[in-house]
Amino acid sequence: MGFNFKNFREKTGLSRKEFSEILEIPYRTVEDWENGKSNPVKYLVKLIIKDMFNRKYISANDVAEFFNEID
Repeated sequence: MGFNFKNFREKTGLSRKEFSEILEIPYRTVEDWENGKSNPVKYLVKLIIKDMFNRKYISANDVAEFFNEID
């Protein structure tokens, strides 16, 4: 998957710490995703994108852009 997780998180305006706390996932997991050490499965990325939209951190246009990046 060619998804740039760091770019996505930065688009939300959240730090890694804030991002991990909001999603209730370990900071290290976010760090590993951003550094390419591991990758979340496709459906999880889509859920995270939708969640960030529902929380008003990204726009509908951002959602479309990131979904295109995944597919």
